Amino acid sequence: MDIDARALYVISVTAELAGVHPQTLRIYERKGLLSPARTSGRSRRYCLALFGSLLALIALSYPLYATLKGELLPGPGHVSLVGYTIVQLFTRKGTGSIFDPASQTHAIVTAWLKLDPWLLGAALVLAPIALARRSTRSVAIAFLIQVVMVLRPGYLPNMYVIGLLPFAALIVAGGAEALWKAPLLRGAVAALAVVAVVVVAPGWASTDHGALTAKPDAPTRAAQQWLVQHVGHDKHLIVGDEFWIYLIQHGFDHHPVKGGFFSRNVVVYWPLDYDPAVKKRFPGGWRDFDYIVSTQPVRSTLPLTPTTAQALTHSRVVVQFGRGDGRIEVRAITPGPPGAG
Repeated sequence: MDIDARALYVISVTAELAGVHPQTLRIYERKGLLSPARTSGRSRRYCLALFGSLLALIALSYPLYATLKGELLPGPGHVSLVGYTIVQLFTRKGTGSIFDPASQTHAIVTAWLKLDPWLLGAALVLAPIALARRSTRSVAIAFLIQVVMVLRPGYLPNMYVIGLLPFAALIVAGGAEALWKAPLLRGAVAALAVVAVVVVAPGWASTDHGALTAKPDAPTRAAQQWLVQHVGHDKHLIVGDEFWIYLIQHGFDHHPVKGGFFSRNVVVYWPLDYDPAVKKRFPGGWRDFDYIVSTQPVRSTLPLTPTTAQALTHSRVVVQFGRGDGRIEVRAITPGPPGAG
């Protein structure tokens, strides 16, 4: 078979699909782990079989790296690949059922639909047509599997919708094409297209304009700058991911700590209850910290993070940025009686 017919991907595309840098693929090739085909112009080409081998190689590298670091199996004072996999797949507390109005899952899905109900709704309506067409059947199956996972009680990440959107877009495009090819339905398709332009497009345009011009992260930026200017770098802080990165980049401690985390003073709130290395480093829990940064994600997961909940209970607001659910509070932790929640 001609090389260009069976070798489908150039190195940049292969690296992007695999989630690695192109230089990583070149290193694998030099070590004899991969052997891509070459065109007459000496360009690398990766066929589907080789791409599958690459994914398997990447997957195997995780347990190998964890073994070399002594972090493959659970143990005292360190994270472990096996232990955290068990937490993610089996023991992590769920966010409830979508059919329970009081559950976190219901709130997450409602937030998705408030942002844009049209694409996901149209994909669900057109999914039967996509299933009936051979060209879109696999896309529809992948989309519906993800929808079923939302319907089951369990843990639902906020960003789960990102995986749904590409499949939804393909289903809508394929379904619209199928309906357009039916002469009797062309009028209805045209009418729906007009409705979409009149009703849906203005909302999308307004949302896009807001995304391009508004600054929803202004409270976050103000809080980050305040921390750098007013909190000593020797203080211990409980923060969210975005604050951890900013503070480390702006001079707070970034020395690796034995067990697998990377600051002696600034700690992300979630590992306080789930990372053995963090719990060993701070045996007093919330009492070992001076400040906690309270954000909406931090407050929304308090049933799953009891140490953070205790830190908020035993703290007082020093300064607040923004209002409502999106407010950001820098709170000083006090070992005495609980402060205002």
